[in-house]
Amino acid sequence: MLLKYPAVMTLCKTKLISTLSTLRGVGFNEKQRKQLIHENPGLIDLPRSQISKRIAFLQAWFTIAESTEVVLRSTEALTDHESVLKKKLKYLIMSASHESKSIVQSKVLSFPISRMKSRHEFLIRAGLFKPIPYNRMIKEAEKNKASKNQRVKYFPPHQVVCYDDKAFLSVCTNNSLTANELATFEELYAEELKDETDNDSDEDDELSSDDEADNHIENESLITVNSDNFSNKAEGDQFYF
Repeated sequence: MLLKYPAVMTLCKTKLISTLSTLRGVGFNEKQRKQLIHENPGLIDLPRSQISKRIAFLQAWFTIAESTEVVLRSTEALTDHESVLKKKLKYLIMSASHESKSIVQSKVLSFPISRMKSRHEFLIRAGLFKPIPYNRMIKEAEKNKASKNQRVKYFPPHQVVCYDDKAFLSVCTNNSLTANELATFEELYAEELKDETDNDSDEDDELSSDDEADNHIENESLITVNSDNFSNKAEGDQFYF
C-alpha cells in the first residue's frame, strides 16, 4: 500500500491542477477556485469537459458573473445531470416566476425539485403566493420597480425553499398554517407528483406503442409493395389538500 501512495498523490495532484485550470478558463478567479475546491474536493473527479459544458449551459440562463456565483452557492449546478438542472431552472423561472438574480443570491439549486414544487404549491393553494405568467414577468418587474411597489403574494426562493419548516411557516405564512398542515400537504402532494410521473410514463409507453404499431404497419405495407413489385417482375385561492 505504501508503494502505491505516491502514485495516488500524483494522480490527485494532476486532477487538482487540471480542475483548477478548467475553472480558471471558464471565469472563476483564484479566490473562487480555492473556495470551490476547499468546500467541494470531490469536484476534482469531474471531467473537464463537463465543467466547461455546464458553465456554457448556465450562461444561457444567467450572466457570466451570475453563472460563477450560482455554482459557488450551489455546486449542484455543476454536479446535477443537465436534465435535472434544466427542470429546476424552468420551474423556478417559468412556473414560480422568480427572477434569475433571486436564484443566484440563494442556495435554492441545492434542493431537489420535489421540495421546490411542494413548498411553492403549499403557498399557492393557501392563496399566499401568486406566480406571474412568464410572458408578463418582465413587464410586471419593471412596473413594480418604477412604482417602488413590492410584488404582491410573493416570497423569494431562499425563503420558500431554503428555510427550515419553522422559519418557512413563520415568514411565508405568518404562522397562519401549522407544521402538521405542512407535513400532511407534503405527504399528499408527493402522491400527486407520483401519479403525474406515472401518467407521464403511461403516455410515453402509449406513444411508444403507437410508434411501434405505425412502424409495423409501415413495414407490412413495404412488404406488400415489395411483394407486388416482385410479382410484377417474375406509410384558487383557497387552501385545500
